[in-house]
Amino acid sequence: MQSVGELIKPSLNEQTKPQGTRSYAHSLEVFVYIWRGLQAARFIAKDEVVDGTDYKYWREMLKDVDNEGLLRGLRGTEGFTGYMTWSAFRELCAPEKNDRSHKQFLPPPLTKTMTVDQRRAACRRMKLETGVGTL
Repeated sequence: MQSVGELIKPSLNEQTKPQGTRSYAHSLEVFVYIWRGLQAARFIAKDEVVDGTDYKYWREMLKDVDNEGLLRGLRGTEGFTGYMTWSAFRELCAPEKNDRSHKQFLPPPLTKTMTVDQRRAACRRMKLETGVGTL
């Protein structure tokens, strides 16, 4: 038979274990490269050191962005003006949206609009053809 101490000790060890490790979608080397690139372009201050508070905060906020997304974001800063925040950088990391796919389902453009008299004549013709409505 086991003693109470032997039963409690394993459960205490399980509770004190870290509940999960930080997993990032990007590698440390790529994030350092991005951080240095943002410093070189003067989007973040030069005195923001790697492994500093802001660095850790940015990395934590961008942990779900993969390596290609971070590089896409760095390339997107070429035309960027203003103050760079992690949320603005996240928007630059997002893949480009392809809005052309829905255009094939749009109705064809109207070639010309009808005048009021033409519209009344067209309605009169449709009523005659279908036999609906009063004339």
